[in-house]
Amino acid sequence: MRKLKFLVDAMLGHIARWLRVLGIDAMDYRQCGLDDEALLKCAKRSGRIVLTRDSDLYARARKLGVRAILLSTDDIVGALAELSKELGIPLEIDLSKTRCPMCNTPLKRKRSSEVRGIPDGVKRRFQFVYVCEGCGKVYWTGSHYDRMKETLERVRKRARQL
Repeated sequence: MRKLKFLVDAMLGHIARWLRVLGIDAMDYRQCGLDDEALLKCAKRSGRIVLTRDSDLYARARKLGVRAILLSTDDIVGALAELSKELGIPLEIDLSKTRCPMCNTPLKRKRSSEVRGIPDGVKRRFQFVYVCEGCGKVYWTGSHYDRMKETLERVRKRARQL
């Protein structure tokens, strides 16, 4: 499968964050400018697929020859199921490919003992953490990670029903 790259419009920021966790390059519309024309030019120039719920933006993208997907829902389970069915996006978290949910930079695995500013309990419980060298955020596989895996199981079930 070729590498998918998305440009996500203003209504779907939460979906961009999930795509990044799944290891997919998902640029936020604000990185291109705040209007639709700037977003479409950016998508065309960078070869990104526009993700939107805006039927007018979708139609304009198609008219300009920009690949676009019009999602029928902004519900995370439904939207990821649609993308999985249409494009075959992975519905598993591969920590070696995960990107920062906030800024889209690939995460680096580091020994927790070598990372400053994280709670001592995290250092004791987790040998490794994942650091964003773009924005400095630090992530670990705690209870939130478990809830994300449960959500992805719901997405897989929904995708099988489509």
